[in-house]
Amino acid sequence: MSDLKYITVSGHDMFYGMITYNDIKIDNGVYYWHYYVPCSANAYSPKARAFRNLMLDYKGRDTNDWKLGAGYKIRNYELFACEIFNALRDLAIEKGYKKLALIAVPKSTVKKPNGLELSIKVIADIYHQSFKNKAMKDQFLQDVQFYDYSKMLIRTTDIPSMHKAGHYSVPYQTMYDSISCTKELEPSNKMFVIIDDILTTGQTLQVCEDILKDHGADPEHIIKVAIAKTIH
Repeated sequence: MSDLKYITVSGHDMFYGMITYNDIKIDNGVYYWHYYVPCSANAYSPKARAFRNLMLDYKGRDTNDWKLGAGYKIRNYELFACEIFNALRDLAIEKGYKKLALIAVPKSTVKKPNGLELSIKVIADIYHQSFKNKAMKDQFLQDVQFYDYSKMLIRTTDIPSMHKAGHYSVPYQTMYDSISCTKELEPSNKMFVIIDDILTTGQTLQVCEDILKDHGADPEHIIKVAIAKTIH
């Protein structure tokens, strides 16, 4: 994990994986650590374009291999798993959280592949492997526990994706009705972490938070996270 420093995307070395608490920002209650420049923006740097392509792949276009600086390869969902793991571990340590239940925001269409679900499964594997090894446990986990709740929320009806529908064209109730919670939640000492890939308006994360609350989650035990925030 600590060896992951940069990848090469479209000829540009880009640093990933080594996210710390100091890299995390917050906007309207949503934690994030990257900026995302959409295709509609006219001017952006080569690195911003490279990150956009990486994120588009992650959002379901494919699961490309990306080259690490040492010549190794990594899948995009493994790459972002490292980032999410490091960011959430440091956030948990800073805030005093001990147990994190990781929930993926569903994709806009029912059958679309979800890189977030794959990343959460990788994080669960990292947790279980590290838990068995005291040295790894002390280095990586630092008493933070991770739980795979990646399929807690599922899409039951297709809706237009945000970049196709426009920022505000999907009504709140339509979005709410298109997502189902797979089980009722009881009072727990777990923090439910809702993870999205890109934060644009925040409506999808808000809908997911409201669904969890309507199924028994304590509002004080819900965290909203996105890998990147859209800028124009």
